[in-house]
Amino acid sequence: MAEIILTLSGALVLGSLLVLINIFSATHPYHKPLPLVISSLLVMSVGLYISMATGPEGATVLDSMRQSTSLAITGLIASSPVLFAILTLLMVRISFGRNH
Repeated sequence: MAEIILTLSGALVLGSLLVLINIFSATHPYHKPLPLVISSLLVMSVGLYISMATGPEGATVLDSMRQSTSLAITGLIASSPVLFAILTLLMVRISFGRNH
């Protein structure tokens, strides 16, 4: 059960990091990034808190972040064959489903 919670908290941290990278790389003069940055940091801190509470005793914040994020990435890689199979079936259905 702890591994599932760590994976979900790692997904929160990983998603927040990706949102922050996107915010800072796609900033333009009319963009107000402050609310997005604050909400992303809030979600990241919740994920870090959950991973610190669930993780092994005596782990630092960086250790908990590394462990939970690596579990989230491993979960994404493990589920990718199923996602690719569903995507392939959808593409075949779209390709052969239409009569031109």
